[in-house]
Amino acid sequence: MCCCCGGVIATAIDGHGDWTLVAPNEDEIAVDEEVHIKDELDTETESLKQARDPGQPTARQVEDHRRTHVPYRVWCRWCWLGRGRGIQHRRAPGSTVPIIGIDYFFITKGGVKVREELEHSMDADGEKALNEARARGDIVKCLLVRCTGTKALFAHVVPARERTRTAWSQTWSSGT
Repeated sequence: MCCCCGGVIATAIDGHGDWTLVAPNEDEIAVDEEVHIKDELDTETESLKQARDPGQPTARQVEDHRRTHVPYRVWCRWCWLGRGRGIQHRRAPGSTVPIIGIDYFFITKGGVKVREELEHSMDADGEKALNEARARGDIVKCLLVRCTGTKALFAHVVPARERTRTAWSQTWSSGT
């Protein structure tokens, strides 16, 4: 028995285990020599199995199948097209120029949030309350930069203006 295809390369000629080769080994033939397979052996072989042809479906089978297209049917054009054997939709190459995206977010005690998710309103009073919360250190504003070319991400803390001035004046006045 061939280890690759399972085909018969030797067959027993009697019940004692004597074997006869049906085809010669590679070592036994020359490069230009014609190979002869022995057909005169009277051995039974298993017949080939063939799948039965389902034939054409009836009109009722077609209508029942069109409702869900389950299970797959060879005769159904839409099942056949749905197998993905047609033209593939490959992703087009992106821009050769890297695109830089910049946005900001806030870190709070409740987690990472964008401006619209904060409890402060979007008007001038809300901005003033937000700046006061940033000055107290309750909210930290961060800037996020992403490059599409290198996929690099950078996040930087944006210092609160009031806190920076206070810290600077305290450091300057103390002389340290």
